[in-house]
Amino acid sequence: MSPPNLWDIAGSLKGQVSVTPEEHPDERALRIATAHRQSVIEDWKGIVVFAVLLLSILLIGMLAAYVGIFQRDAQPDTKKWAQTVLTIVLSGSVSFVVGRKTAGK
Repeated sequence: MSPPNLWDIAGSLKGQVSVTPEEHPDERALRIATAHRQSVIEDWKGIVVFAVLLLSILLIGMLAAYVGIFQRDAQPDTKKWAQTVLTIVLSGSVSFVVGRKTAGK
């Protein structure tokens, strides 16, 4: 009696194969709901951080513009610092916008 034909598939498999028990529908629903909730929380955290940073930059820019340009009785050093901060805010804003437009191409 001859041995049965055997296939050698050791070289053709790439990656990993795992066998896990079947997931209960309630556990699956809970896992999906938890992942969705964590995703929403991360999205909101990103939005809040962006909004706080944007408002801070706008406030600093407006304050620097007021002191550097419009306040007549400000000390020369104070005006110099305000104009420097305003320059930094404006150049950073332009760099951000140009960088976003360039990255989108």
